[in-house]
Amino acid sequence: TAKHNLNAISALCSQADPDDLPGFLKVAKSFGLNGVHKPFWKDWPLSDPAQFLKVELLHHFFRMSWDHDIQWCITVVRDNEIDFRF
Repeated sequence: TAKHNLNAISALCSQADPDDLPGFLKVAKSFGLNGVHKPFWKDWPLSDPAQFLKVELLHHFFRMSWDHDIQWCITVVRDNEIDFRF
């Protein structure tokens, strides 16, 4: 839930400096977080990503991104360049 995530982010930020990215990401992983320390929905009233980001919606965004944008990039610059960059 949003409250759980915000509490975890708060605890994470008390243990690691967000400006020290490698150290922050290492500690974030131990919390099961991805390293975002200022979620965009933090100050939204009644916001809870578990309520408005449903599995179907997330799946759609992923498929849309993979099936169109990423495949186009791979076609344009070739997959070995993508592997080199990322």
